[in-house]
Amino acid sequence: MQKYRSTGRAVRFLSALAFLSCMGILLLMLCFVHMEERKPVSQSLRTDYSEMAEDAVQNLKSEALTGFADIPVHYRLPENAIKGNVPKEANYGVTSDPKVITELLQRAAPLLEEQHTVWSEDTVLLEGTDIHYYYDETILVLCWKELCGDQVCTFAEVKIADGSQLRRKLADNEYGADSRYLASTMAEEVNAVVAINGDFYAFRNKGISVYGRKVYRFNPENVESCFFTASGDMLFAHRNEFEDVAAAERFVAENDIKFSVAFGPILVENGVLQVSGYAQYRLGEPNEFHYRSAIGQTGERHYLLATSGTEGRIGKVGTIAQMAKVMQEKGCVQAYALDGGQTAEIVMNHEPVNEIAHGSERTMSDIIWFGTALPENR
Repeated sequence: MQKYRSTGRAVRFLSALAFLSCMGILLLMLCFVHMEERKPVSQSLRTDYSEMAEDAVQNLKSEALTGFADIPVHYRLPENAIKGNVPKEANYGVTSDPKVITELLQRAAPLLEEQHTVWSEDTVLLEGTDIHYYYDETILVLCWKELCGDQVCTFAEVKIADGSQLRRKLADNEYGADSRYLASTMAEEVNAVVAINGDFYAFRNKGISVYGRKVYRFNPENVESCFFTASGDMLFAHRNEFEDVAAAERFVAENDIKFSVAFGPILVENGVLQVSGYAQYRLGEPNEFHYRSAIGQTGERHYLLATSGTEGRIGKVGTIAQMAKVMQEKGCVQAYALDGGQTAEIVMNHEPVNEIAHGSERTMSDIIWFGTALPENR
């Protein structure tokens, strides 16, 4: 009987591989035919049909291999997809018991890939608050509040299985659109598990803006920019690092950059606290006291979203230097400041989780969001 079952599994496995091979060849043929019908375009403007085919084959392979416990499956979101897959409502949770999160992290061990989490059982939550979480085999999110000195910090720790799950959403999905929406509205529109405000690019004309692999803005004199690669890494450009647009476009192509944000400054680079030059920085009034927002990377496809400010009558607003110190102390090897003030916002399960300046959300032009890659039929 055991031999029969093993033979059956082998037959199913070989059948799945044969099916995937045929599908891959078919998709590639379709791509070549489609590309022949179009004029060649530049790397930065392409609609990357080869990647679309690769995404489809990868997800088909994962579906076919489901059920083979000894073979890992891997899903990713197509780069041209406007929305992510719908998160499973049952996978969200809220708790004040650290043991619940410890057990969750044990289940999430394959996704964490032996990386340590920022959150630990020693984390002291802000009194009267809970930990919000989401987990499936492609994404883990832990969201909590704690006192960092005299500021209330809201953190969202995110670990994803594939870089395609890190995205940027622009209002109306078009660079330069005049429309603005609430962050919670945009997060719900794209099925984000968690999101943070972006740079509010439509409000200013500074820095280097990349969207869909194309450089739309090149004004690097006074602003540091943050780039996000297809694999999910954060890279930085300091003020005046690129001498012209062509140099920026080469950087985008060579590093497989999907998008960028231009606010800043850089808070932590390669683990080193960046503290010089804040006084002369042109955005965000770095030495004044405001609500702050930041995004950091702690490891491979592992991130920390953060806002700082008040919660009711608890806490104070802070400076950029204070936010930089928080991000470094939390283990970020890369960290970057996003638009603060009333724009500073973290959204989870379509709801703001931090206290927002002036007591209500403001409309904005963009968010950075993370989605599940798990197919909706799983």
